[in-house]
Amino acid sequence: MEMSRSNVPVGLVILLLLVLAPLSCALRSPGGGDLHPSVEHLVPVTLLPSADTSRANRSTSTDTPTIRMVGPDGTDGSRLAPWREGVGVPVEVRSPEARGTPVDSLLVVTWNVHVGGGDVLRFVDDLRSGRITGDPVDHFLILLQEAHRAGMDIPATADGGGVPARIGSVPPSGERIDIVEATRRLGLNLVYAPSMRNGFNNGGPPEDRGNAILSTLPLTDPMAIELPYESQRRVSTVARVEGVDSLGSPWRFKAVSVHLDTRSRWSRLLDSLGPARLRQARGLVEALSMKEPTVLGGDLNTWFLPPLEEALPYLLERFPDTPRTQGDHTFQVAGIIRLHLDHLLYRLPDPYRAGSVGRVDSRYGSDHFPVLGWLHVGADGPGGDPRGGSSS
Repeated sequence: MEMSRSNVPVGLVILLLLVLAPLSCALRSPGGGDLHPSVEHLVPVTLLPSADTSRANRSTSTDTPTIRMVGPDGTDGSRLAPWREGVGVPVEVRSPEARGTPVDSLLVVTWNVHVGGGDVLRFVDDLRSGRITGDPVDHFLILLQEAHRAGMDIPATADGGGVPARIGSVPPSGERIDIVEATRRLGLNLVYAPSMRNGFNNGGPPEDRGNAILSTLPLTDPMAIELPYESQRRVSTVARVEGVDSLGSPWRFKAVSVHLDTRSRWSRLLDSLGPARLRQARGLVEALSMKEPTVLGGDLNTWFLPPLEEALPYLLERFPDTPRTQGDHTFQVAGIIRLHLDHLLYRLPDPYRAGSVGRVDSRYGSDHFPVLGWLHVGADGPGGDPRGGSSS
């Protein structure tokens, strides 16, 4: 969420929106507003091996690697065009050590890392050491929002049409590294899809920012989904996570990292109270295949009152296996207003099981707290062997 970064007094804005809320209810169209038809195409992707510390050593395949991109057509597509021109191509980092190990459970995390402010290296080290959960975590999936990528494959210049203000947060360690470098130091797998440029160059290398999926396990069939346009370009990152359990049964599920807008554009500002995010949630669900196990994590930015904030209820209906208790607030406005913006949502047909979901006590330098929960995919799930000993 970026609301607290504005110079406009937060209390005044909230008071104004409270006054205008009834008018928004009266003007809002049934079903949350218009959705433009979606189009699908392939875009290039930079493919990097995790073990190689040199960014220059990329895939040597003669085939250009690609990623599926689904996005709105029509007016929304035209509005998104200048935002697309300012970013680089998506990135995949693959770790050769990820395959073959039996996995029955893994930890799932969603975290808005505030464009460099969240110390991903220390967070993962604390997961692996057991300082967060009490026991070392061997296998995990981290769904990141506001991750950033520097230098590589980003246009050197961009016009102002799709360039937001730069966010240059620095973690407590003092070392600000991008998501590609963090992934390779940690030896993980990555799919990163940029949403927008991270400001103008400001004397340093160009940057973009967006959503990412980090995993100890293989990530396949990557996909990027452009959401309906509200005030900024938002691209959700999607990938399949797959493995085998301790009985040798294969499993796989789809992982989605999403970040909804804080507000709508000025021509329909009242939709900032909730309808804008409902439109984006609907666009995301329409682009996803809901026929397989799916875990969705993200910063939903549902900061207004529940009667208008329909994005979360809409998503909960479509992710019915979500634990109903998800802990404390995950974001604070002006140090006083506490909001629960970050969520893990599950759509898990048998035999998959979701464990309880809770908030980590430290923000690790970000302005959001990480949220985590266990996902049981194999023989040691709750209640014994949820697979009944058979392959799936």
